[in-house]
Amino acid sequence: MKDMLRSAEDFFNLPLEEKLTYSSDDVMHPVRYGTSLNTSASHTSHWSDYLRHFGHVGFDLWPQNPPNYRDVAREYLEEVRKVALGMAGAISEGLGLGRDHVEGALREGCQIMAANYYPPCPQPNLTMGLCPHSDHGGLTILMQNDVDGLWIRHVDEWVPVDHVTGTFVVNIGDYLELWAMGLIWKPYSKRQRIY
Repeated sequence: MKDMLRSAEDFFNLPLEEKLTYSSDDVMHPVRYGTSLNTSASHTSHWSDYLRHFGHVGFDLWPQNPPNYRDVAREYLEEVRKVALGMAGAISEGLGLGRDHVEGALREGCQIMAANYYPPCPQPNLTMGLCPHSDHGGLTILMQNDVDGLWIRHVDEWVPVDHVTGTFVVNIGDYLELWAMGLIWKPYSKRQRIY
């Protein structure tokens, strides 16, 4: 975990010209670097850079610098995938299903590495790193660095999530939530629903 944080930080410390070689407006591009510091006026309050890439394919497209990035990221993502599949089994059991049920829904899915970097800001009270959002995938396994700033919405109230070194924050994404709701609603699918 420490190596991954260090390697991501080293990437963000590269010269801008080198990082921009990974810039793309195509959200399906296998490797994307971007920054909110030069985007449209609608994002002027955002203050962050990001690196995104698929976690299970396209290793040869991942950043070549820092020199250890590919090896560190690959090992990290392999271990995080094991954690995700183990959690999927626990979720399956919690839903009263066979242990492999949720794993089957996630196994063929796409693993995405998303590293966010928040450069020092001269007026931090006027900015935010990311706008409020939900995670669209199955499971988000988030490793925080030693800087607090993550907030979650719980029962209509925003609550700060302090980081704890050596731990992950896990979010259930929209896909898994909707998939699970489909399991719950399936027995009632022949009834007419009134909203």
